[in-house]
Amino acid sequence: MTRRETTQATDAPRTSTQPTAIDDPSHYIVAPATLPHEVQRAMIERTLRDAAHRGLRRLGVFPAGRHTARLSRQMFDDCGVTLAAVLDDSRDGQLLGLSIQTTQNAPDLDAVLISSDSAENALAAQAQAWAGNAAILRVYAPLLQHDVATRLARREAALARLARECNGRINLGCGSHPLPGWTNIDGGDGQWFDAPQDAAVIPLDVFDALAAIPDASCDFVYSEHFYEHFTLDDGFRIACEWARILKPGGIVRLATPDLAQEARIYLGQQQPADRETFLRHKRRWLGDRHHAESRRFLTPAMLFNFGTRLDGHQFIYDFETLQQQMHAAGFNPVTRESFGRSRHAPLDGIDHHNGGDTGGTWLQDVQLIVEAIRA
Repeated sequence: MTRRETTQATDAPRTSTQPTAIDDPSHYIVAPATLPHEVQRAMIERTLRDAAHRGLRRLGVFPAGRHTARLSRQMFDDCGVTLAAVLDDSRDGQLLGLSIQTTQNAPDLDAVLISSDSAENALAAQAQAWAGNAAILRVYAPLLQHDVATRLARREAALARLARECNGRINLGCGSHPLPGWTNIDGGDGQWFDAPQDAAVIPLDVFDALAAIPDASCDFVYSEHFYEHFTLDDGFRIACEWARILKPGGIVRLATPDLAQEARIYLGQQQPADRETFLRHKRRWLGDRHHAESRRFLTPAMLFNFGTRLDGHQFIYDFETLQQQMHAAGFNPVTRESFGRSRHAPLDGIDHHNGGDTGGTWLQDVQLIVEAIRA
């Protein structure tokens, strides 16, 4: 076989090997395989230049796959290193103008460049086993979330705790106000809110938590000012999960901002409190998020927009839309209720979000609160 540069290795099998596991994309800030090839090339070049700076000159590439086929020997030369070998235990042929060698016959190398954007972790571990004193170069290691192992361990511990403590009364997105006698769950959103540091709260993502709860095992679900933090589609997914975990006749109580009420306030058709009290409440949560330039002030349109996007809000419902969503998920009837009041004893008096000092006299009256029964 003559030596010639090819765009891919031949697929003739050489030895039987187990498939390499694909890395979990969630372990990365950005999954390497989703990066444009230009970005991948830039990261490869950075790795090669770093190797040259460390005095690592003779490099091998492992393995000989599609990722490697996008490289070139000129790239190595331009970065001050030499491509000395292409290594693979499952392919024959040529790649990048070199005959593919087995790892057992690898020449003396200063370093081995792992060439994969989907299995770098597994391949680096394999290379470390045969590369001897050669350094292992990880192109995409800077994208790793280095606390992944810790986070996974915490997640597994939280799931185990949920399995032990789930009592059929689920309080989702409880924040810093867990309910006594309920299974309180809140994992934070990673942007606006952290998981509450409260021993009464199980720190889990809502979808992880719901997926772990068995079918028809719950009597009540409660969600107060949490549902609006999801898109319309994700909200429907959550509602369908509520229907799955509730027994027939089980009840969801849901409190969320009311789009219709917010619109009436904006249009001046409703004044829930005197203007100064109302503005103090709005400014309280605006804090330093909005600095009005000279000759600008907070108009009703600004307050409306800020309110609908508050702390990561994704979708604000009116009753018609929320009722339709719950019906479609498997609930009937869906009824509008009042703050702090329910015909069902476990749900009566549990609402907390009343606005505090600046909203306690009026905010509870402009919320959208519904109860939905699993059909």
